[in-house]
Order: sequence, then C-alpha cells, then structure tokens
Amino acid sequence: MASRAAPPETTGRRELNELDAAARLFAGPGEMRALHRARDWGATPVGPVAAWPLSLRTTIATVLASRHPMFLWWGPELVQFYNDAYRPSLGEGGRHLRALGTRGAEFWTEIWEIIEPQIAQVMAGGEATWHEDQLVPIERNGAIENVWWTYSYGPAFDDDGAVGGVLVVCQETTARVVAEQRLQTRADELTIDRARLDGLLQAAPAVMAVYSGPQHVVTYVNPTWERVIGKRGALGRTVREVFPEMVATGIFAQLDRTYETGEAWMGTEIPLPIRRGPGGPVEESYWSLAWIPLPGAYPVGPSGLGGDILLHALDVTEQVMARREVERLLAESENARRDAETARERTAALQSLTAALATSSTVDEIAEAIVTHATALLGAVGAVVARVSASGEQLELLGASHMPEAVREAWRSFPMSADVPLANVARTGEPIFLESRTEWIARYPEFESLLEATGHHANAVAPLVINQRILGVLGMAFDAPRRFDPEDRAAAMNVARQCAQALERARLFDAERVARAAAEAASRAKGEFLAVMSHELRTPLNAIDGYAELMELGVRGPVTDEQRVDLARIRKSQKHLLGLINGVLNYSRVEAGAVRYSVEDIPVDEALATCEALVAPQLRAKRLSYEYRECDATLAVRADGEKLQQIVLNLLSNAVKFTEPGGRVVLECRDAGADVRIRVADTGRGIAPDQLARVFEPFVQVDA
Repeated sequence: MASRAAPPETTGRRELNELDAAARLFAGPGEMRALHRARDWGATPVGPVAAWPLSLRTTIATVLASRHPMFLWWGPELVQFYNDAYRPSLGEGGRHLRALGTRGAEFWTEIWEIIEPQIAQVMAGGEATWHEDQLVPIERNGAIENVWWTYSYGPAFDDDGAVGGVLVVCQETTARVVAEQRLQTRADELTIDRARLDGLLQAAPAVMAVYSGPQHVVTYVNPTWERVIGKRGALGRTVREVFPEMVATGIFAQLDRTYETGEAWMGTEIPLPIRRGPGGPVEESYWSLAWIPLPGAYPVGPSGLGGDILLHALDVTEQVMARREVERLLAESENARRDAETARERTAALQSLTAALATSSTVDEIAEAIVTHATALLGAVGAVVARVSASGEQLELLGASHMPEAVREAWRSFPMSADVPLANVARTGEPIFLESRTEWIARYPEFESLLEATGHHANAVAPLVINQRILGVLGMAFDAPRRFDPEDRAAAMNVARQCAQALERARLFDAERVARAAAEAASRAKGEFLAVMSHELRTPLNAIDGYAELMELGVRGPVTDEQRVDLARIRKSQKHLLGLINGVLNYSRVEAGAVRYSVEDIPVDEALATCEALVAPQLRAKRLSYEYRECDATLAVRADGEKLQQIVLNLLSNAVKFTEPGGRVVLECRDAGADVRIRVADTGRGIAPDQLARVFEPFVQVDA
C-alpha cells in the first residue's frame, strides 16, 4: 500500500528524539562535540543519530573523549568524524567546517590515491595498518603542505561484528621530522666547519703569548692574539691587568702553580668571561689552554727554570655552542621519538582492548578482556575489575590478574563502605593514583603486608561510569614506583569509560535475553490457551446454528416472517463469531508452526484474476474503481494457492477499507527475475512510516 505522510506532530516528535539523541551522545565540552550536536546527520549517509547502531555511538563517544588525535570513517560512504585533538591538523579556514560528516572520497581529493588502498584493506579484511613518519601532503591553510604522520588504520566494528568503518589513531610528526632534517643539516654543516677549522689551525698559529716573572708580565703576543682577543695594549702589563674580568674565576691561581712547580698544565673548554675589545661587553667564551714553562735568560723562578711561561690558546666558543645546540636538538629528537613510541604502544594496546571488548558479549568475557588487555596501556603488571552489587552495598570481583589466589578469594566480595582504594573510588566516583609504596602505606597502613605479598608499588584506580551511574571500578597495579602524568591519568580514565560501556552493553544483552525468554514463554502459553479455547467455543456455537436452522425449517412448529428474520440474524451472527474464533485458531496454529502448506505451480494471472469477484461487493459499496493489470499468462510461482489468494484478498480488503469513496484500487504483478512481485496500490491515506513495522505484529491495528 502507498505510505501516508507523517502528521506534523509525529514529525516534531522525531525531530525532538533526534535532537535528544544527539544531545546525549555529544554531551560535554569542546568544539567538536558542539559541531557534532549542530550537524544535521539526517542529511548525511549515516542518517539520524537516533537510528545509529550502538557500535557507532560507542566508537564516536570514545573518539570525542580521547585527547589523542583520532579520526573515524564510517559506512560504505566513509563518512567522517574526528575529535578536538585532530581538529588542528586541518588548519584554519573553512576546510575544517566542511570535513565533518563529509564522504572521505569527496573531501580528501588531494591524497585519496594514497590513503584509499589503505582504507580499503581495513574495510575488506579488518586488518589494521601502521604507518610511521609517512609523508602525506594535504591542503591546509589555503595551500598544499608537506605533512608527516605516524598513524594506524584499524577496523571499527558494527553491532554484528562486521567491519563498519576505519578508526584512525594518528600523530602529526611534521615538527619532529623537520627538526631531524634540520639537525642532520646542522650536523653536516658542523662537519664542514670542523674541516675548515682544522685547515685554519694548520695554516695559522693559535693564540700564543709569553708571560714572564711571578707577576706574569706579558712580553709577547702573536698576530692571532689581536685578531682573536683584540688590541688591548697587553705588552708590558701583567695578565691580571690585561684580563681583569677573569680574576674572579680563579684561572690565574692555576697559572701561579705552573710558575711555582714548573709543570705544564692543559685545560679544555675552560669557561672564561672575556672583553674582546676596549669598552666592549663581557662575553661568555670557552678556551682550550696550555701553559708550558720555558727555560730562558730571565731570572730563575722557584722551580729552577726560567720565569717565562708560553700560552697556547684556542678559542673554542663556537664549537662548544654548536655542540650544545646539537645536544639540545638530539635530546629533543630523542624525547619526540620516545613520545612517538609511547603513543604507538598505547595505540596498539587501545586497539587490542577495543577489539577484545567488541567481540565480548557476556560480563565474564568482558572482565577477561579487561584484565588481559588494559594492563598494556600503561605498562601495568596486573589489573582488577569489580562491579557494584545489585543491592549497592557490596563490590563483587569480576576478574583479576597478577593476584594470588588466596588474596582473590579474600576479596571476592567486600563492603562498599570499606576504607580501601576500590571501595573509595566506587563511592566517590573520583579516581585514585598512588605513585609509590610509601604513598600507599601512608594512606592505607593496613595494606603493607598485602603489598609485600603481591609485590605491588604503584596503583591506579578509575571508576566505571555510564550515564553518571557508577557500575564499578578498574584497578591497575605496578611492580615499581610510577609517576602518573596527565597523559597517564587521561589514558586510565579513557580505558575505564570503554570498559564501563562494554559492561553496560553486556548487562543490556543479559536483560534482553531474560526478557525475550519470558516473552516467548508467555507467547507459547497464550497460543496454547487460544487453541484450547477456540476448540471449546466452536462446539456450542455449532449447536446454536443447528438449533436455529431447525427452528427456521419449522421443525419445532410454524415460524412467522418476523421470527424468520430474527433467526437469520442469529445464524449470521453465529457464523461471524465462528469466523473470528477460526481466525484465532489459525493464528495459534501459525505461532505453533502447525500450519500446513500445499505448494505447487500456481499460474499467477489466474490466481489474481479471481480476486476481483471476491471484493466486488465492497468496491461497489464504496464506489471505488478497480484495475487489474494482467500478468504474463505463462508466469507461475511455487506457492500454496489458497494462502496466496488469502494474502492478496487481505491486502485488497484493507485497501478498500481505508480508501475514501470515489477512490481507486490497483492490483498488478511483474517478473522480478527469480521472484514475482505482486503489488496492491490505492489512493487512500496509507500508513505512517513509523507504524510500518507494527502492522506485522499480532492483533495490531494502526487506527484503534
């Protein structure tokens, strides 16, 4: 039948439901949550938020909650979602605003040839990919930019366990890659500089001078002195007078010892303040120095040698500064490498946990997945997951790893009021991070012996919260002291949110199974009752019709015309009631699977052509026109002829019933390859789209 347009109030309710679904799913702070709430998802291939599968909602909630850059392509159209952490990767301007909800092939035109095969691999087989420092030039800030990425394409599963999309966990590494390139360039330049410096030292002498006597009077300087140190009028003055800025460093005390002992002294990269010209600023400088006592014609010093000391000095300030810069860049590069490695390991651990949770449906399976995979995210040695009991007074242990069996048995169930980390977090909803055994014992002194038994030092406990309701707690233990930085704490909370969603999903599945079993039992009982009652009711009804017929025939005496009319009405009502009871009996047979079918080759045109005569009185009563568009006479189907005709008559009767006088009813069929499609159309008001699924339910009528 043709569908009816939804009434305005129905449309309004659907819009409110959609807004409410979007508001719940995208609740919270952040630019991307706001943009997700404002987006008209009904205009995109994924459709309204209210109709999204649970897997898509869970994946998007995880993406939006993550502080790590994450991106999701969903569905055959690869519709795009991403979080606040990813948003800067799109640059400024309108491109960011066009990305959300757009098809991937339409948006990433400049790189689609690069990424499409990678996406297709994941969508086809579900196997994740990993790309490290991949150059993927993208349009950003109005131009094509060279951008390097470390990223993983992983499968995002739908509610049936099939691959529904591609989850991208990525990190832009452009800054580090460019820094490494610059570092290499700088290192190459330093190599060249060193070669040039070696040539210069060979071609020109170092800074050299002669100091004489116990006061170290400057008696000679070479040309390089003035070139390196500047013209300071050094000759005839003591070294302390020439370099007053160096007196406080103590360097001249070493010169005195060389004079007194006659032992040469060498120092490398000695930091010294120096004023390189008259009136110039005092600069930081570094020198490789050698003081060598010289025999000569001067008065003999305490050492018995001459009183002259030769200075050999190289200004290595430039090299020291360059080396420090290289060391700084190397340290930055190493930090970036460690950060990237940590991110990669956490991404892999998160994907493993996500995959394990996605394939788990029971509470036990989910608990096993949590204690098996959650530890890898932060490098924990063991994990424990517990849930709040139905009474809300106990915490029940669901799973644990790296826990002695005796400890597990002792803590299988314990009061919510207990002053222990798991119970405290379950009561308050606030996480607890204990970074050392000392901190543990200071807060929970009675746990000292337990820590010794388990070998644990640090501990992280996060609440399992869903819709502001605390389901339980997740604890992770570490076998060494551990400092939990903001990233660690955010990762622990993120894993806890995922675990809470999985546990809630399992609870809903269990509730659904219980409800379905109860409904099926009730349905069977109802069917049995209807079958029994239908048989019981038919016996007195047949007796009523029999006696009425005897009276109508005059067996019991003469019957007046008025009585005959009344008897006819009695029999008509009896037949109608008997028909209703037979219908109930047939329904109970359908439910019990006891209906018998006589399947044979049925000429479709012949079966449909006879329908008009059966509905003709109804058509005439409502002044409806009827058109039967004849089928190909050779077209036949394998079916039960009686039931085929019953179905078509039901559709025709319904069409007549809900079509206004003067309207039109059409019956037609067509060859659809392996099938034959039979269609009944009318000019009536149809059925609202939100009611279509209900018409196949027993005893349901859209209009009361």
